[in-house]
Amino acid sequence: MTLILWKAPVVDDPDEAKNLLKPYYDHGDDSAFESSAELAKVADELLRRYPDAENGPWSDFPPEQTDRLLLLGIRSGADNAVIDAIVELAREHQLVLYDPQGPDVQVPGD
Repeated sequence: MTLILWKAPVVDDPDEAKNLLKPYYDHGDDSAFESSAELAKVADELLRRYPDAENGPWSDFPPEQTDRLLLLGIRSGADNAVIDAIVELAREHQLVLYDPQGPDVQVPGD
């Protein structure tokens, strides 16, 4: 499972979120998103709570971030508390949370 967080633009439509991410997936272009220090704060807090790379919740890669996007690869069977923590931190830091598997988007204030 992958979850993706960003500050802006705020979109509540999963198709719109998918289209925003296409340039990033195709060639690493994250210019559609606003830079935010909040992403690093969330990544740091998640790694503080769940530091164990081998037995922790992270799948093939630990939290991966640019100054505009935070990608979280979560292994199958990870504890629900990890997802709850991600949702909580996204709300606290006013970030968009996109679940491409759903697909689903949670916007600040939801």
